[in-house]
Amino acid sequence: MTNAAQFQVSVLWDIQNTEPDTPERQRKIEKILKNVAVCVVLSNVAIDYSKKIVEVNVDKALRNIRSCKEAKVSALNKKGKSKLVTRNKPMFWKYVSTADVEMTEYYCPMDLLINHINNDIEKGGYRKNLPFGDLLLDLSSEELGGKADDKQIGDIIELLKEFTKGINKIKSSGDDKEGKKCKERQTLIEDSYNELDAKIAKKSIRKATMYKILKMIADQYDGTKLKKTNDLSGIVVHLLNTLYRNHRTTFLNLLKSVDYPKNNSLKSLQTLAG
Repeated sequence: MTNAAQFQVSVLWDIQNTEPDTPERQRKIEKILKNVAVCVVLSNVAIDYSKKIVEVNVDKALRNIRSCKEAKVSALNKKGKSKLVTRNKPMFWKYVSTADVEMTEYYCPMDLLINHINNDIEKGGYRKNLPFGDLLLDLSSEELGGKADDKQIGDIIELLKEFTKGINKIKSSGDDKEGKKCKERQTLIEDSYNELDAKIAKKSIRKATMYKILKMIADQYDGTKLKKTNDLSGIVVHLLNTLYRNHRTTFLNLLKSVDYPKNNSLKSLQTLAG
């Protein structure tokens, strides 16, 4: 339905901008405008089919629009005689349909836009996403100053799980987006963040412990199967943000920066986190 309407609109633009101002041109324009209006009505009818029976044959109406002679063009057959044939689709059609069709450049806004994009705008460079693990420094136990505190890691993960569960519950309570209830939910969310930050901030997180948490996150993103007790599914973003907010220096000191000799394409996470 949408494609049928778009095609009629494209034909309308092409006729208006390429054909001489004659009574025949005006007749074509009026007919195609009627086709577009019918497409709008058919779209509403198709939507209403799910709620009620409408005595309109949508398929037949679309066939009539597609066979409309005003939207066709003259061409010569094998005997050299002129006949009306269906127009090729406009050039932008390859972006709206997977059908293998013949295309011709139309004098319509979409083809003008595609032509401008393809010829006048420099293509942007492609940058492959970096795995989170590539942001981490490669540090030995000696450089980390000891072993990680696994109990503390478990406590932090449990805090984040409870926090995330609470936030999701608050956000899903009620459907009003304005007014008193909305303000109440916002207050509850802010209180939850403040309570979480207070608990995380008072913890003394050693370098080795922070590093292990970040390695676990890297494994989660790189598809490594984690133990059930260390499952970070659903809390990674909150966990990263919380650690960054409350232990920024320790957090950033474990990441590569633009000065890192093995990878000068990485920027400090300060840029990433704003």
